[in-house]
Amino acid sequence: MKMSINRDLLFGIQEVCIYPKAITNIRSRSQCSPLINGKLPLFTAPMTSVIDNKTYKIYEENNINVIIPRTVPIHERARFFDKCFVAMGLDEMEEYVKLNYKEMAKLESINILIDISNGHMRRLANSIRDLKRIFRNKISIMCGNIANPLTFQYLSEAGADYIRVGIGAGCGCITASNTGIFYPMGSLIYECRKIQEKMEESYRLNGTSKPAKIVADGGMKNYDYIIKSLYLGADYVMCGRLFSQCWESPGEIWYKEKSSQNIHENWKLLGNHSTSEEHLEYQPDIYDYKKIFYGMATKKAQTEMEAAADQKEKKPLKTSEGIIKELPILHRIEGWVENFRSYLTSAMSYTDCLTLKDVKNFKEFRLMTYAAQESYNK
Repeated sequence: MKMSINRDLLFGIQEVCIYPKAITNIRSRSQCSPLINGKLPLFTAPMTSVIDNKTYKIYEENNINVIIPRTVPIHERARFFDKCFVAMGLDEMEEYVKLNYKEMAKLESINILIDISNGHMRRLANSIRDLKRIFRNKISIMCGNIANPLTFQYLSEAGADYIRVGIGAGCGCITASNTGIFYPMGSLIYECRKIQEKMEESYRLNGTSKPAKIVADGGMKNYDYIIKSLYLGADYVMCGRLFSQCWESPGEIWYKEKSSQNIHENWKLLGNHSTSEEHLEYQPDIYDYKKIFYGMATKKAQTEMEAAADQKEKKPLKTSEGIIKELPILHRIEGWVENFRSYLTSAMSYTDCLTLKDVKNFKEFRLMTYAAQESYNK
Protein backbone atom coordinates (compact mmCIF):
# COMPACT_ATOMS: atom_id res chain seq x y z
CA MET A 1 0.00 0.00 0.00
CA LYS A 2 1.50 3.34 -1.03
CA MET A 3 1.29 6.21 1.40
CA SER A 4 0.88 9.90 0.70
CA ILE A 5 3.12 11.88 3.02
CA ASN A 6 4.14 15.50 2.57
CA ARG A 7 7.88 15.28 1.89
CA ASP A 8 8.35 18.83 3.15
CA LEU A 9 6.99 17.95 6.58
CA LEU A 10 9.43 15.84 8.60
CA PHE A 11 8.14 13.79 11.50
CA GLY A 12 9.49 12.29 14.69
CA ILE A 13 8.87 8.84 16.10
CA GLN A 14 6.55 10.23 18.77
CA GLU A 15 4.15 11.38 16.03
CA VAL A 16 3.79 7.91 14.49
CA CYS A 17 1.00 5.48 15.31
CA ILE A 18 0.95 1.93 14.02
CA TYR A 19 -2.56 0.67 13.52
CA PRO A 20 -3.61 -2.99 13.42
CA LYS A 21 -4.66 -5.15 10.53
CA ALA A 22 -8.42 -5.35 10.08
CA ILE A 23 -8.25 -9.12 10.53
CA THR A 24 -5.24 -11.13 11.71
CA ASN A 25 -4.44 -14.83 11.43
CA ILE A 26 -2.21 -14.93 14.49
CA ARG A 27 -3.85 -16.65 17.44
CA SER A 28 -1.21 -15.86 20.06
CA ARG A 29 1.83 -13.58 20.37
CA SER A 30 3.83 -16.72 21.16
CA GLN A 31 3.74 -17.48 17.42
CA CYS A 32 5.73 -14.30 16.70
CA SER A 33 9.54 -14.30 16.69
CA PRO A 34 11.28 -11.11 17.90
CA LEU A 35 14.75 -12.39 16.94
CA ILE A 36 17.23 -11.90 14.09
CA ASN A 37 19.84 -14.65 13.89
CA GLY A 38 19.01 -15.66 17.43
CA LYS A 39 19.24 -12.14 18.89
CA LEU A 40 16.93 -9.22 19.53
CA PRO A 41 17.07 -6.32 17.02
CA LEU A 42 18.98 -4.22 19.54
CA PHE A 43 22.50 -2.84 19.88
CA THR A 44 24.08 -1.36 22.97
CA ALA A 45 25.22 2.20 22.36
CA PRO A 46 29.04 2.27 22.59
CA MET A 47 28.97 4.48 25.69
CA THR A 48 30.95 4.24 28.93
CA SER A 49 27.81 4.46 31.05
CA VAL A 50 26.14 1.63 29.10
CA ILE A 51 28.70 -1.14 28.53
CA ASP A 52 32.37 -2.04 28.89
CA ASN A 53 34.62 -5.08 28.69
CA LYS A 54 33.52 -6.21 32.16
CA THR A 55 29.73 -5.95 31.76
CA TYR A 56 29.16 -6.99 28.14
CA LYS A 57 28.32 -10.60 29.01
CA ILE A 58 25.05 -9.72 30.76
CA TYR A 59 23.81 -8.14 27.52
CA GLU A 60 24.87 -11.14 25.46
CA GLU A 61 23.12 -13.47 27.90
CA ASN A 62 19.94 -11.50 27.22
CA ASN A 63 20.32 -11.74 23.41
CA ILE A 64 21.36 -8.11 22.89
CA ASN A 65 24.03 -7.27 20.30
CA VAL A 66 26.97 -5.57 21.98
CA ILE A 67 29.57 -2.99 20.97
CA ILE A 68 32.73 -2.44 23.01
CA PRO A 69 33.14 1.36 23.43
CA ARG A 70 36.17 3.48 22.60
CA THR A 71 36.89 4.20 26.28
CA VAL A 72 38.13 0.62 26.76
CA PRO A 73 41.92 0.52 26.12
CA ILE A 74 42.67 -0.51 22.54
CA HIS A 75 44.69 -3.59 23.55
CA GLU A 76 41.58 -4.80 25.40
CA ARG A 77 39.18 -3.88 22.60
CA ALA A 78 41.31 -5.74 20.06
CA ARG A 79 40.48 -9.03 21.81
CA PHE A 80 36.86 -8.60 20.73
CA PHE A 81 37.32 -8.03 16.98
CA ASP A 82 36.14 -11.54 16.12
CA LYS A 83 33.44 -11.70 18.82
CA CYS A 84 31.38 -8.53 18.51
CA PHE A 85 31.56 -4.99 17.16
CA VAL A 86 34.43 -2.87 18.45
CA ALA A 87 34.11 0.93 18.34
CA MET A 88 37.08 2.91 16.99
CA GLY A 89 37.62 6.51 15.99
CA LEU A 90 38.47 7.12 12.34
CA ASP A 91 42.07 8.25 12.99
CA GLU A 92 42.51 5.51 15.57
CA MET A 93 41.21 2.83 13.21
CA GLU A 94 43.43 3.88 10.31
CA GLU A 95 46.53 3.99 12.50
CA TYR A 96 45.75 0.66 14.17
CA VAL A 97 45.08 -1.18 10.90
CA LYS A 98 48.27 0.23 9.39
CA LEU A 99 50.32 -1.15 12.28
CA ASN A 100 48.44 -4.41 12.90
CA TYR A 101 46.78 -5.54 9.66
CA LYS A 102 48.85 -8.75 9.47
CA GLU A 103 47.66 -9.87 12.90
CA MET A 104 44.09 -8.82 12.10
CA ALA A 105 44.15 -10.81 8.86
CA LYS A 106 44.70 -14.00 10.88
CA LEU A 107 41.27 -13.62 12.52
CA GLU A 108 38.31 -15.52 11.08
CA SER A 109 36.13 -12.42 11.31
CA ILE A 110 36.56 -8.72 12.10
CA ASN A 111 33.78 -6.44 13.34
CA ILE A 112 34.47 -2.71 13.49
CA LEU A 113 32.27 0.28 14.24
CA ILE A 114 33.85 3.45 12.85
CA ASP A 115 32.41 5.62 15.59
CA ILE A 116 32.23 9.24 14.47
CA SER A 117 29.55 11.88 14.92
CA ASN A 118 29.73 13.19 11.34
CA GLY A 119 29.32 10.27 8.97
CA HIS A 120 28.98 12.47 5.90
CA MET A 121 32.72 12.90 5.29
CA ARG A 122 34.08 11.49 2.04
CA ARG A 123 37.06 10.28 4.04
CA LEU A 124 34.82 7.84 5.90
CA ALA A 125 33.60 6.25 2.66
CA ASN A 126 37.20 6.00 1.42
CA SER A 127 38.24 4.27 4.65
CA ILE A 128 35.38 1.79 4.31
CA ARG A 129 36.50 0.96 0.77
CA ASP A 130 40.08 0.48 2.00
CA LEU A 131 38.98 -1.88 4.78
CA LYS A 132 36.89 -3.94 2.36
CA ARG A 133 39.80 -4.10 -0.09
CA ILE A 134 42.22 -5.27 2.62
CA PHE A 135 40.01 -7.72 4.52
CA ARG A 136 37.31 -8.46 1.91
CA ASN A 137 34.35 -10.50 3.19
CA LYS A 138 36.12 -11.18 6.47
CA ILE A 139 35.22 -7.75 7.82
CA SER A 140 31.83 -6.38 8.87
CA ILE A 141 31.70 -2.58 9.10
CA MET A 142 29.27 -0.39 11.00
CA CYS A 143 29.56 3.37 10.59
CA GLY A 144 27.78 6.64 11.20
CA ASN A 145 26.12 8.66 12.39
CA ILE A 146 24.28 10.24 9.48
CA ALA A 147 21.31 12.60 9.13
CA ASN A 148 20.80 12.62 5.36
CA PRO A 149 19.08 9.70 3.61
CA LEU A 150 21.28 10.10 0.52
CA THR A 151 24.34 9.44 2.68
CA PHE A 152 22.85 6.05 3.50
CA GLN A 153 23.09 5.09 -0.17
CA TYR A 154 26.58 6.56 -0.55
CA LEU A 155 28.00 4.65 2.43
CA SER A 156 26.17 1.46 1.40
CA GLU A 157 27.79 1.67 -2.02
CA ALA A 158 31.16 2.20 -0.32
CA GLY A 159 30.72 -1.15 1.43
CA ALA A 160 29.21 -0.37 4.85
CA ASP A 161 27.27 -3.28 6.32
CA TYR A 162 25.44 -1.33 9.04
CA ILE A 163 24.77 2.41 9.14
CA ARG A 164 23.71 4.30 12.25
CA VAL A 165 21.08 6.89 11.39
CA GLY A 166 20.29 9.82 13.67
CA ILE A 167 22.16 12.89 14.88
CA GLY A 168 21.29 14.97 17.93
CA ALA A 169 18.33 12.95 19.23
CA GLY A 170 20.13 11.08 22.00
CA CYS A 171 19.65 11.85 25.68
CA GLY A 172 23.32 12.78 26.10
CA CYS A 173 23.74 14.67 22.80
CA ILE A 174 23.32 18.43 22.24
CA THR A 175 24.63 18.58 18.67
CA ALA A 176 21.26 19.44 17.14
CA SER A 177 20.28 22.01 19.73
CA ASN A 178 23.57 23.88 19.28
CA THR A 179 24.38 23.43 15.59
CA GLY A 180 20.90 23.22 14.06
CA ILE A 181 21.89 20.01 12.25
CA PHE A 182 19.02 17.55 12.54
CA TYR A 183 16.69 15.21 10.68
CA PRO A 184 13.73 13.89 12.71
CA MET A 185 14.17 10.19 13.35
CA GLY A 186 10.80 9.05 12.02
CA SER A 187 11.35 10.62 8.61
CA LEU A 188 15.02 9.62 8.54
CA ILE A 189 14.29 5.92 9.06
CA TYR A 190 11.39 6.04 6.59
CA GLU A 191 13.45 7.73 3.85
CA CYS A 192 16.46 5.45 4.38
CA ARG A 193 14.16 2.44 4.16
CA LYS A 194 12.83 3.60 0.77
CA ILE A 195 16.40 3.90 -0.52
CA GLN A 196 17.24 0.52 0.97
CA GLU A 197 14.28 -1.09 -0.84
CA LYS A 198 15.39 0.33 -4.19
CA MET A 199 18.95 -0.88 -3.60
CA GLU A 200 17.71 -4.34 -2.62
CA GLU A 201 15.73 -4.60 -5.85
CA SER A 202 18.69 -3.44 -7.94
CA TYR A 203 20.99 -5.86 -6.10
CA ARG A 204 18.59 -8.73 -6.76
CA LEU A 205 18.15 -7.93 -10.46
CA ASN A 206 21.50 -6.47 -11.46
CA GLY A 207 24.01 -7.49 -8.80
CA THR A 208 24.68 -3.88 -7.77
CA SER A 209 25.76 -2.80 -4.28
CA LYS A 210 23.95 -4.52 -1.44
CA PRO A 211 22.40 -1.98 0.94
CA ALA A 212 23.51 -1.70 4.54
CA LYS A 213 21.33 -2.48 7.53
CA ILE A 214 19.59 0.51 9.11
CA VAL A 215 20.50 1.06 12.77
CA ALA A 216 18.23 3.70 14.35
CA ASP A 217 20.33 5.49 16.96
CA GLY A 218 19.20 8.09 19.47
CA GLY A 219 16.20 9.34 21.38
CA MET A 220 14.59 6.01 22.29
CA LYS A 221 12.54 7.06 25.30
CA ASN A 222 10.47 3.90 25.76
CA TYR A 223 9.65 0.49 24.32
CA ASP A 224 7.22 2.00 21.81
CA TYR A 225 9.93 4.20 20.26
CA ILE A 226 11.97 1.09 19.51
CA ILE A 227 8.99 -0.82 18.14
CA LYS A 228 7.86 2.06 15.93
CA SER A 229 11.42 2.42 14.60
CA LEU A 230 11.30 -1.22 13.49
CA TYR A 231 7.93 -0.72 11.80
CA LEU A 232 9.25 2.36 9.99
CA GLY A 233 12.03 0.23 8.49
CA ALA A 234 14.95 0.01 10.91
CA ASP A 235 16.74 -3.35 11.01
CA TYR A 236 18.14 -2.64 14.46
CA VAL A 237 17.75 -0.03 17.19
CA MET A 238 20.62 1.25 19.32
CA CYS A 239 19.87 2.18 22.93
CA GLY A 240 21.90 4.23 25.40
CA ARG A 241 19.87 5.75 28.20
CA LEU A 242 17.43 2.82 28.46
CA PHE A 243 20.32 0.41 29.05
CA SER A 244 22.21 2.82 31.31
CA GLN A 245 19.18 2.79 33.60
CA CYS A 246 19.58 -0.96 34.04
CA TRP A 247 21.11 -2.14 37.30
CA GLU A 248 23.93 -4.11 35.65
CA SER A 249 25.33 -1.31 33.46
CA PRO A 250 28.74 0.16 34.39
CA GLY A 251 29.25 3.33 36.41
CA GLU A 252 29.12 4.42 40.03
CA ILE A 253 25.87 3.48 41.75
CA TRP A 254 24.52 5.80 44.45
CA TYR A 255 21.69 4.98 46.83
CA LYS A 256 19.51 6.26 49.66
CA GLU A 257 16.60 4.82 51.63
CA LYS A 258 13.12 5.17 50.15
CA SER A 259 11.55 5.63 53.59
CA SER A 260 13.63 8.69 54.46
CA GLN A 261 11.58 11.86 54.93
CA ASN A 262 14.70 14.02 54.91
CA ILE A 263 14.89 15.65 51.46
CA HIS A 264 18.44 16.78 52.25
CA GLU A 265 19.72 13.28 52.96
CA ASN A 266 22.96 12.65 51.12
CA TRP A 267 23.23 9.85 48.58
CA LYS A 268 25.80 7.19 49.45
CA LEU A 269 28.16 5.45 47.04
CA LEU A 270 27.40 1.73 46.72
CA GLY A 271 29.94 0.69 44.08
CA ASN A 272 30.52 -0.03 40.41
CA HIS A 273 29.84 -3.35 38.65
CA SER A 274 33.00 -2.89 36.58
CA THR A 275 35.36 -2.40 39.52
CA SER A 276 33.71 -3.76 42.68
CA GLU A 277 34.98 -7.12 43.85
CA GLU A 278 31.91 -7.63 46.02
CA HIS A 279 28.50 -8.57 44.64
CA LEU A 280 26.22 -5.51 44.59
CA GLU A 281 22.71 -6.39 45.73
CA TYR A 282 19.71 -4.72 44.08
CA GLN A 283 16.98 -3.87 46.62
CA PRO A 284 14.57 -1.48 44.85
CA ASP A 285 11.88 -1.93 47.52
CA ILE A 286 14.21 -0.46 50.14
CA TYR A 287 16.48 1.94 48.26
CA ASP A 288 16.39 4.44 45.44
CA TYR A 289 19.37 4.20 43.09
CA LYS A 290 20.96 6.54 40.56
CA LYS A 291 24.05 6.76 38.39
CA ILE A 292 25.81 9.27 36.14
CA PHE A 293 25.10 9.17 32.41
CA TYR A 294 27.16 11.16 29.92
CA GLY A 295 27.35 11.55 26.18
CA MET A 296 30.46 10.51 24.27
CA ALA A 297 30.95 14.05 22.94
CA THR A 298 31.44 15.45 26.46
CA LYS A 299 34.97 16.47 27.40
CA LYS A 300 34.91 13.75 30.06
CA ALA A 301 34.35 11.07 27.41
CA GLN A 302 36.81 12.70 24.99
CA THR A 303 39.52 12.52 27.65
CA GLU A 304 38.76 8.84 28.32
CA MET A 305 38.78 7.96 24.62
CA GLU A 306 42.06 9.79 24.06
CA ALA A 307 43.70 7.78 26.83
CA ALA A 308 42.24 4.48 25.59
CA ALA A 309 43.33 5.00 21.97
CA ASP A 310 47.05 5.11 22.81
CA GLN A 311 47.82 7.07 19.65
CA LYS A 312 51.13 8.77 19.01
CA GLU A 313 49.63 12.18 18.33
CA LYS A 314 47.38 13.60 21.04
CA LYS A 315 44.60 15.93 19.97
CA PRO A 316 43.15 18.93 21.80
CA LEU A 317 39.69 18.48 23.26
CA LYS A 318 36.77 19.76 21.19
CA THR A 319 33.90 21.91 22.38
CA SER A 320 31.50 19.59 24.15
CA GLU A 321 28.43 18.44 22.21
CA GLY A 322 27.24 16.21 25.02
CA ILE A 323 25.85 16.51 28.52
CA ILE A 324 26.30 14.81 31.88
CA LYS A 325 23.23 13.99 33.94
CA GLU A 326 21.98 11.81 36.75
CA LEU A 327 19.59 9.00 35.84
CA PRO A 328 17.50 6.82 38.14
CA ILE A 329 18.14 3.09 37.96
CA LEU A 330 14.79 1.55 37.07
CA HIS A 331 15.20 -2.14 36.29
CA ARG A 332 17.38 -5.15 35.73
CA ILE A 333 18.37 -5.96 32.16
CA GLU A 334 16.55 -9.29 32.31
CA GLY A 335 13.29 -7.62 33.37
CA TRP A 336 13.59 -4.91 30.73
CA VAL A 337 14.21 -7.50 28.01
CA GLU A 338 11.26 -9.59 29.17
CA ASN A 339 9.00 -6.54 28.85
CA PHE A 340 10.44 -5.59 25.46
CA ARG A 341 9.92 -9.06 24.01
CA SER A 342 6.34 -9.09 25.27
CA TYR A 343 5.49 -5.62 23.91
CA LEU A 344 7.13 -6.32 20.55
CA THR A 345 5.42 -9.67 20.01
CA SER A 346 2.12 -8.13 21.12
CA ALA A 347 2.50 -5.43 18.44
CA MET A 348 3.37 -8.15 15.92
CA SER A 349 0.20 -10.06 16.78
CA TYR A 350 -1.93 -6.93 16.18
CA THR A 351 -0.33 -6.42 12.76
CA ASP A 352 -0.25 -10.05 11.60
CA CYS A 353 3.56 -10.12 11.57
CA LEU A 354 5.17 -13.47 12.38
CA THR A 355 8.75 -12.28 11.85
CA LEU A 356 10.75 -9.07 12.01
CA LYS A 357 10.94 -9.18 8.22
CA ASP A 358 7.15 -8.88 8.23
CA VAL A 359 7.43 -5.95 10.64
CA LYS A 360 9.92 -4.18 8.38
CA ASN A 361 7.61 -4.57 5.40
CA PHE A 362 4.49 -3.43 7.26
CA LYS A 363 3.24 -0.11 5.87
CA GLU A 364 0.17 0.69 7.96
CA PHE A 365 1.02 3.79 9.94
CA ARG A 366 -0.24 7.35 10.24
CA LEU A 367 0.89 10.56 11.89
CA MET A 368 -0.87 11.85 14.99
CA THR A 369 -1.88 15.41 15.82
CA TYR A 370 -0.59 16.91 19.05
CA ALA A 371 -4.03 16.38 20.62
CA ALA A 372 -3.91 12.70 19.67
CA GLN A 373 -0.42 12.41 21.16
CA GLU A 374 -1.76 13.76 24.47
CA SER A 375 -4.29 10.92 24.51
CA TYR A 376 -1.60 8.40 23.53
CA ASN A 377 0.97 9.40 26.16
CA LYS A 378 0.28 8.29 29.72
